[in-house]
Amino acid sequence: MAVVAVLPHARLAPSTSFKSKSNRRPAHAEYLGCLVHTMPDMTDDVMAAISATEGGEVHAHEDGRIVVTVEDTSELRASEQIMEMHQIPGVITITLTYHHFEDLDGDVEEPSPTKH
Repeated sequence: MAVVAVLPHARLAPSTSFKSKSNRRPAHAEYLGCLVHTMPDMTDDVMAAISATEGGEVHAHEDGRIVVTVEDTSELRASEQIMEMHQIPGVITITLTYHHFEDLDGDVEEPSPTKH
């Protein structure tokens, strides 16, 4: 049985593009897919630390590589969570493989039906 120590990480300041002039979060959600490379003997510990974070989910792993998705939470954007994942002991690199924004305010213009 592996014992995992999750260390507290310093909060990163949100980017200026994240906050609007009214200091509110934008009305969208961010979803990211990543490949996390780890030191092979620490892969299980890294997976446990990622799974323990709100918004982080491990989907697969092999030979020190972990497939992860990360989504926004009420406290951190997904991109900020990835920056914090770099601080997990055993993480070598994190590569962004997928990035999706989803509008949450419902004001997106629906495409008009195509007439044939």
